[in-house]
Amino acid sequence: MVHQINLASALLTRFDLSGSVPDLDRSTALLETAAGAPVTGERGRLARDVNLASALSTRHYVTGDLRALDDAVAAARRGAGEADGPDRRHALATLAGVLRQRFARRRDVADLEAAIAAARSALSATDPADVERGAVLSTLAHTLADRYERRGDICNLDEAVTHARAAVAAGTSVAGRPALESGLSVILLSHVDATGDTTELVEAAAAARAAVDGTAPDHPDLAMYQSNLANALRAQHTAGGPSSLLDESVTLLEAAIANTPAQHPNTAWLQSNLAAALHHRDGAADRADGMAAWLRAGRSATAPTWVRLRAVAEALEWAWDGADPATAADAGSLAVQLLDELAWHGLTRPDRQEQLAVWNGLAGAAAAAGVATGSAEAAVRSLEQGHAVLWTQVLRQRTPLSRLADQHRDLADRLRVIGGRIDALGGEPSPVLHGIARDRTDHHDGAETIDAPHNAPPDL
Repeated sequence: MVHQINLASALLTRFDLSGSVPDLDRSTALLETAAGAPVTGERGRLARDVNLASALSTRHYVTGDLRALDDAVAAARRGAGEADGPDRRHALATLAGVLRQRFARRRDVADLEAAIAAARSALSATDPADVERGAVLSTLAHTLADRYERRGDICNLDEAVTHARAAVAAGTSVAGRPALESGLSVILLSHVDATGDTTELVEAAAAARAAVDGTAPDHPDLAMYQSNLANALRAQHTAGGPSSLLDESVTLLEAAIANTPAQHPNTAWLQSNLAAALHHRDGAADRADGMAAWLRAGRSATAPTWVRLRAVAEALEWAWDGADPATAADAGSLAVQLLDELAWHGLTRPDRQEQLAVWNGLAGAAAAAGVATGSAEAAVRSLEQGHAVLWTQVLRQRTPLSRLADQHRDLADRLRVIGGRIDALGGEPSPVLHGIARDRTDHHDGAETIDAPHNAPPDL
């Protein structure tokens, strides 16, 4: 079994270098088989669980399979619980990475805070000369940047910049260096957005370009690195750079989209960033192409809900500004529908309320677009859907159990008892050792108006 685990680790390493999906599939299959079999020794179990977490999180990145991500978190937690001594750094850093990856999809603050705690513990357990110190520093940097985007505390972002720079300076394996460089670029762009200090743009663009140049043409991470470079170039143009920077930005994003499967979860990010670049360039055909890109992002079936929502909110604003109320109404209707998915049942009630507060005014904007098209019915529907998200969810959860009781009284009684226990806890009514895991969630959102999840869209 140890040989099987080691083979899986080697295949996963080769995937990091080459992007060969068959290597990833075979590695995952070997580790899943090992997970169901006895493994001798603590280190053997640790290697199995940590490597399985890395493989499953990568599978999620490639396919968008959320079940793989949940299984990755479970495996990483098992590994962190088993780890001791020098292996503890490895296990904790992997746990931090997969928790952050799940936070990027589901926006559960508990995942984010757990990721930060695990990353800090991993850094404390990492020797200054460790070859993977850069990867640990980068993971901590990105979790802190995520917290800034969620909470708005600039101290988190300042610390993130420090750690991201230290990560590139410390270095890591050859396969992981482009990730550190592109990650630094992402965090620097966020810092520029937050502070208005454009002196960091040259550093951000240089780091992003180094990541692109250091990545094989057929590697699955290349599209993400191209997108991040495109955003850095657009930011340089906005700060007074030549128009050629914006043209290169559009070209990079078009190439990234062309080389990414349409159903890949990252496609919505790429489409949103392309729309932002086209919006900024604003050529003869750019307005229509940008609007189409934002709407494609909003209709993605695999992207995180908050990414889709930000895309259609931008489409709504741009269509309104362009005197196109019909498109604005369509975008507004989709945006309001997404609010229910954003405040999903897996979040605590305070987190759901916070997520909805970010989008205060969105339902009114969608209703205004409906009125502009002459549809009072659509306007009222948007207002009702937008203002009653939590109440509607509660009503859905309180489905009467009388019909179930007619056929299975014992089951209905058990459900009532379980629901009562959950309510009594103060919760909501319940609805009836490969290298450290690569962090592949580092997209700098190209949206100009809505720069981070904690910012509400402007009133129309």
